[in-house]
Amino acid sequence: MNSISVGRARYAYDARRQLRPAGEYEFTLRQPPERAISLRVTQWEQALKWPALVWMKIFLGVESEDDSGDAWALASGQWVHRWLATSALDSSTGNFVPVSEVERVRGRILETARDFLGETQNLCAKSGHTLPDWWTSGWSNALYIADCLAAKLTDLSDWTHLATEWTLDSPTVISLGEKSELRLRGRIDLILARGARSDSSLPYSDLWVVDYKTGRQRGFNLRELRAKQSSEEKFRKQLVDGRGVQLGLYALAVHALGAREVRLTLLSPAEDLEPQFFLPHVFAQQEFWQELSHMQNSGIFGMLGRVHSEFGFVRSYPLATLGIDPDLLQEKWEMTHPAFAVESREESPT
Repeated sequence: MNSISVGRARYAYDARRQLRPAGEYEFTLRQPPERAISLRVTQWEQALKWPALVWMKIFLGVESEDDSGDAWALASGQWVHRWLATSALDSSTGNFVPVSEVERVRGRILETARDFLGETQNLCAKSGHTLPDWWTSGWSNALYIADCLAAKLTDLSDWTHLATEWTLDSPTVISLGEKSELRLRGRIDLILARGARSDSSLPYSDLWVVDYKTGRQRGFNLRELRAKQSSEEKFRKQLVDGRGVQLGLYALAVHALGAREVRLTLLSPAEDLEPQFFLPHVFAQQEFWQELSHMQNSGIFGMLGRVHSEFGFVRSYPLATLGIDPDLLQEKWEMTHPAFAVESREESPT
């Protein structure tokens, strides 16, 4: 390596450690992307936690082969979502079906899960092996989760129709005003619907959007507020932490397609199916959505968090990356994206 290369490397090393907005050496583009990009809704949620990883995937086309940290949890989640999706009539086409069909959902889930178990047992038998007990235990746990989630849909007399695995247009364009927009791709786990029908792709104006979580992630409770904190402020804190972004974007997307009233729920097996926040909470975060649009259009992301950790799981980087002090990264993140700034500490009581 010649002296010029060494000097450039040193310059980049120092630039990344200066207290200033992210620059060209910190997962940003020098110029806006030449082509319009669109992110999956799940990628936007990840971008609030691991912006550098999402940037590398979008603009460099590289990602880690092991991006989950827990292949078993990923497999279980995929099984649960697939069983829930196929349990509703016409779910594969994304059509809405009467909620009355929910009475048959749990039976279909059991049937589909057992078929999957039988197919796996046959594959093992053909290769001269027995299905391991640990696999059967994991399958049983996934079936339990799917049944718990389906059971929450059996008392929905106020809603007339539902759709599972409802796919957004690719991309779905959300206008944010002032010539600003977001371009999204994604698939909604569950939509409950009611009201007058129309001929649009989303034929109901009153919707309830539900996102299943099969792991330990809990839903939201905007009623548990700190002193003098509004529900909008509470929701903003969740968004900045990378929670609720997916549901918020779904709300904006279905509103762009004609929905006028939207309830939203992050549903885990241990919680009741009830609305956790609403469309006005999402509208109140205009600056937050505008900042996502700026990231999309500028290619300026930045970096957060540790590259390696002695305790707990940290997602793997597909390219060699030097770690930087997380506190410094947090400050640089907020300078780069002011709308994502963490709230100042509450004043001590006098």
